[in-house]
Amino acid sequence: MGFYMRSPVYTPNDPVKSVKQLHSWVYQLNENLKFMFSNLDSDNFTEEFSKRFSTEEMEKIKLDIEKMETGLSEITKKGEWKTLTVIGLTPNEDENAPSFLNTGTGVFLSGIGAMDAEVISGERRTVAYLPEGSRPLRAQSRAIYVGNCMADLEALSSGLIVLHNRDVSPIPQGALIPLSMSFGL
Repeated sequence: MGFYMRSPVYTPNDPVKSVKQLHSWVYQLNENLKFMFSNLDSDNFTEEFSKRFSTEEMEKIKLDIEKMETGLSEITKKGEWKTLTVIGLTPNEDENAPSFLNTGTGVFLSGIGAMDAEVISGERRTVAYLPEGSRPLRAQSRAIYVGNCMADLEALSSGLIVLHNRDVSPIPQGALIPLSMSFGL
């Protein structure tokens, strides 16, 4: 028994859509695997495999699978996209509005905002704030392109999301900042 699944499509200009597609794909994969593994019968095993694994061992494997399913459903239950508090940015008002998802084991940031003021070379500017319980244990950063400039988006353990202009050119007022990153808790 097998199944075919189309890979999720990464859309660099729309990180929210990419995260939603990946979430949907993982959910579909889980459903397909649950169906496939719960519908296996002795016809799907070789005689050698059947002799090697007793019914007792198979029950232990089924319990492990149930525990994994419970863990995945708990992560999904905890996952609710919430509005990200932005500072110095004008947030998009559509589906690309700055938001975050706390799964209990990790946090995903998504969305776009426009800079309210220019960020000169070497400057660090706070652009968002994460609430208690959604902050990384240690600082996390990711390189991003803002127009023609190279910058870092940093999530600090204090909850601040900071934009660091590493380029020699200033990041102009109105530049769109992609607030997309993830980190573990």
